[in-house]
Amino acid sequence: MESPPETMSVVASEHTLEVSDLLPTNMVTDTALASLPIPEMTSMESTELPQETPTNVLEMSFVSPIMAMEMEIKCPEEVKSEEVSGEEVKGEEVSDDALKVKRKNLTDQQRMTIVHYLLANSAAGRLKHGDMKTAATHFGVHRATIRRLWKLHMASSVTDGLAGNVASRIKGHSGRKPKIPDEELKARIAAIPVERRMTGRGLSTALQVSNSVVVRLIKSGKLRRHPKKLHYIM
Repeated sequence: MESPPETMSVVASEHTLEVSDLLPTNMVTDTALASLPIPEMTSMESTELPQETPTNVLEMSFVSPIMAMEMEIKCPEEVKSEEVSGEEVKGEEVSDDALKVKRKNLTDQQRMTIVHYLLANSAAGRLKHGDMKTAATHFGVHRATIRRLWKLHMASSVTDGLAGNVASRIKGHSGRKPKIPDEELKARIAAIPVERRMTGRGLSTALQVSNSVVVRLIKSGKLRRHPKKLHYIM
């Protein structure tokens, strides 16, 4: 009855030997790992953050989504009005020249009305102190304009009637001057043969000028046709 245990021990020992043979020779056990020396870790230098807050962060202001929408929807007229109001707050930075409105030239009828107004308020043809300023305020013009009209009246009242000749002298004395004077043009027209002066275009070709020059002379009355021969004369 003692033989079976011996057989089992032999089998067990054989089995143990077989399992140990299957293990790799280079396998490290837990005991071997524990016996290995632990490497020393080098300490890293700590980096300190700057304590001061950047200036650009301080200057930033919080803008809510509603404020952003209002800034985008704002019309150009509102922006312009705000700029103008800002300039007004600054004081005297806005010059008076920007507020001035260019006045139109007075017509001959308006000039005569001003002279008659001055004559009605004068005493024996002489104005009192402050009459020119009152007239300038009444008609909405500068005092220099009133003074100039009164001088024209005084210079021409003897020869041209009570009010004098205060008509505007702008017409005929403004604009670009012609390249060819009228006297020179008259002499050149007289030297052209009659048959080449029958039409305006033929006359302009003979004069070597543009047709607009001939048209301007006809409209101004300086160039007309001969009453019998129908050629142009000046």
